[in-house]
Amino acid sequence: MAPETFPVDFAAFCESEAVQRQLLNDAFASGDAGTIAGALGLVARARGMSGLAAATGIKRQQLYRALGPHGNPTLDTLTRVTTALGYRLSAEPARPERGQGCSTPRGTTGAGRSIRKNPALPGGFSPPEQPASPHVGYGELAKESWS
Repeated sequence: MAPETFPVDFAAFCESEAVQRQLLNDAFASGDAGTIAGALGLVARARGMSGLAAATGIKRQQLYRALGPHGNPTLDTLTRVTTALGYRLSAEPARPERGQGCSTPRGTTGAGRSIRKNPALPGGFSPPEQPASPHVGYGELAKESWS
């Protein structure tokens, strides 16, 4: 006999503002549009979708659709909803600051090979030297064409 399952709305577990804030921060950190929309929908349901609809000027049904599991809210909807929920969007660097983590020195490729300046080409840069290969392929053709 298969176990009995039932639908659960996690909005009931997301009533604390600290939990909501952490949920939204994690969703934005993921960078996934569906995760962000789902987290906003969860917070909106926890606070009351009707009140959010009145505060944003967006119909309740449209909010359910945009902030649902398959929703894809527009930038306008995203900014209205976050503002009505009492949050603001901000930007911060996705990469670690210079001197932290892994970085490639300017003028080199990730493999440590240097990039040559070639004023005859658009952008002025030539591809890096390719390592010798026993197979004739792109590497050998590139060496011949860029020499």
